[in-house]
Amino acid sequence: MINIFILNWNSANDIDELLNSLTFSSNKAFRVILIHNGTNDWDELVDLSIKYSNEFEIHVVNNNDNFGYAGGNNAGFNYLSNNDIDGDLLILNPDVVLDKTTIDELVLAKNSEEDVGSVMVRTVEDENIIYDSIVFSGFTQKYSIYSTRSIISTDYCAGSCILIDREMVERVGLFDENYFLYWEEVDFSLRIMEEGYKLLSTTKSQIRRKKNSTERSSNAYYYFIRNSFLLRKKFPLNRGNVCHFWFIIKAIFSSFYKSVAELNFNYLTSSVKGLFDGINENYGKRP
Repeated sequence: MINIFILNWNSANDIDELLNSLTFSSNKAFRVILIHNGTNDWDELVDLSIKYSNEFEIHVVNNNDNFGYAGGNNAGFNYLSNNDIDGDLLILNPDVVLDKTTIDELVLAKNSEEDVGSVMVRTVEDENIIYDSIVFSGFTQKYSIYSTRSIISTDYCAGSCILIDREMVERVGLFDENYFLYWEEVDFSLRIMEEGYKLLSTTKSQIRRKKNSTERSSNAYYYFIRNSFLLRKKFPLNRGNVCHFWFIIKAIFSSFYKSVAELNFNYLTSSVKGLFDGINENYGKRP
């Protein structure tokens, strides 16, 4: 049985569409864990759990606060452990919908080799393939797209859809809550590989992601820059002074350009705050 984690942060409408897509899944061996991260749509989330209760087993976890991506999903994992619920984990962002075969193909990919820790799947937006796998070096990621239907390796699994082996996560742990947002799935993937597990991706099915703005919010700049220091501290290989310096320069220049373009200097001030908090190792949720 697979435990599907869906983290809610003002996302009830999106979650409704995601849950509806699950009703068409060819694989029915799953339960849904809705995790509420302390926003004002608790009643809507409860209504969704009732609406789909005849379709599949569904649980609701109330965090009463915003624990971020890392802490929110960790709360779901703790819920499983505290209630003796077994099974692998499938973490889904609320803004995706699954194809009929998505879960089946994720499971087949996981079972295709020994020591597979996690699996991702082709991600599509507006009928265009965004990525099949991800190449990661230093602080830079490159998206790869394949013309064939295949199972391939990936340097890390994107956080929008990750199938995670339960035995592995019991050993390695889930997300580091010091990140709160940004880089936590990279950290998780690197820890998995350090323990000798493989990361795979399958192009034999897909998820469809809603079109998102590519622009970063001021808060995103803060976490993006600050958490790079934590990633570098934990995984220094190929993330030396020069590599990190140029990453910071590019990120701050981007925030400066956006601040000038929008006459809103919150982007730049958040970036500078993230820089200083990263240097001073002030992690977790932004004060």
